Amino acid sequence: MNELFQSRERVLANAVRLITIALLTAVLASCAQSPKRASQTPSSSTDQAVITPANKSDSLTAEQWLERARQQTNAASQQMMLVEASFAYQNQGDYQRSAALLSQLDTQTMRPSDKRLYALALARWYHHNGEWQSVIEQLKPMLNQFTDRQLKRTALLLIADAHQQLQQFWQALSYLDEAYQTDRDMNIQSLWSVARQVPSEQLPAQRPTRTSLAGWWRLIEGTHGATSAADFKRSLEQWLNAYSQHYAHVFVSDFLANNEFRSVKEVAVLLPLSGNYRLQGEAVRDGIIASAAKLNDIHIRFYDTEAQDLTAIQNRLLSEHPQAIVGPLLKKNVNAWIQQPMIGVTQVYLNQPELPDNTILPSGHVTFALDSETEAAQAAEYIANTKELNSIVFAAKSSAGTKMVNAFTQSWSAEQREVEPSWYTSTEEMQSAVEHALGVAASADRIRGVKIAAGKIIVDAQERSRGDVDAIYIAGNLEQARLLKPFIDVN
Repeated sequence: MNELFQSRERVLANAVRLITIALLTAVLASCAQSPKRASQTPSSSTDQAVITPANKSDSLTAEQWLERARQQTNAASQQMMLVEASFAYQNQGDYQRSAALLSQLDTQTMRPSDKRLYALALARWYHHNGEWQSVIEQLKPMLNQFTDRQLKRTALLLIADAHQQLQQFWQALSYLDEAYQTDRDMNIQSLWSVARQVPSEQLPAQRPTRTSLAGWWRLIEGTHGATSAADFKRSLEQWLNAYSQHYAHVFVSDFLANNEFRSVKEVAVLLPLSGNYRLQGEAVRDGIIASAAKLNDIHIRFYDTEAQDLTAIQNRLLSEHPQAIVGPLLKKNVNAWIQQPMIGVTQVYLNQPELPDNTILPSGHVTFALDSETEAAQAAEYIANTKELNSIVFAAKSSAGTKMVNAFTQSWSAEQREVEPSWYTSTEEMQSAVEHALGVAASADRIRGVKIAAGKIIVDAQERSRGDVDAIYIAGNLEQARLLKPFIDVN
């Protein structure tokens, strides 16, 4: 935390959003339990046994398919039976044997229908191993070629789940909606769960042409556009009227009928306004005050978490009845508060709690961490999920820099190339660190070697930087970024 908010400008920009976030969180929290993580949401079974057209009449085991393949003299028929054997192994839960078999197949001798089955079997293997991007790349070109309804549904569910695991919720919802059009017997609770996690920045600018997906788009857009509880409720009511035949109608109706929509008037903010973290607490406080000035009828009380113990603050809040709480900020206070949270009150924690992965926060309690480690982790997720990128991280060789690099590296997609951290211990080392990381120093060494070898021959050469770097992340404060950027521009 001693590196938190090293740039006041960045702090105010973050903190100004807190009250608005608290208000919208209050609306959503009063309506329903916060959605669980992607891995916990109910989904259609992507690991269920796949019945291929050749195996519908008589379900053969993998060994039986292999025996049939041995007896075949026609190469295409043999490849088809080996693909069927790979599916049978997967249905038996033996993915290792399936993978070994798939690696030996020759797609050049396959018929088009068998190539589609091969792609689906390979995608199931990638899905089993958590290689989400490979699932998408394997299936996306094939989706419109599946003629069997069940096989297409399986492909759609696999690609939807891969997008969901990558937190690309709008893409996941799009494929789930298409799967529902293919098989209306699927559990639509999974679509509702995914739809509730779609952030506004993932929504396409234009409404989709498919009517069912357009309904989801309008519902999510209206939710994000609401600025108050009344707006939110009105948006849902308008959606019900406009999309009365949409299959999500029952969920939205229940949502309206079973929940209370309240506007937040009383907000309590818990910050360190004295002691070692006073400056950080005051920066967040100033941002909240600036934001509150733009809102109507909001009453905010600030509580100094360094001047009073948390039990005393909780006792005061119980008597004052705030509708929303922002804070605490320090990790030690967040950890302590979560042990005895205030149930029934919306709370936005300003740091990530140290809890087991299977811990679920109370309804209406969310984390909005302002610490630099979380920022680095989110940056890695954003860069890795945007497209296939290679990344370099520049960081000071310090405790804070090491923590940020570790957070970035741990959140970097395993399917990407390894992150290359480039360290410096002083301002004087920044230029050298940039030149080495971008390959300019190595280029200069090569030119020097060529000139020595050329002797008296004049060599015209220019140092060049690496061409395989798509993203650079500076794990540091604003001052470090200002010092590093000119070196990066030059190189």
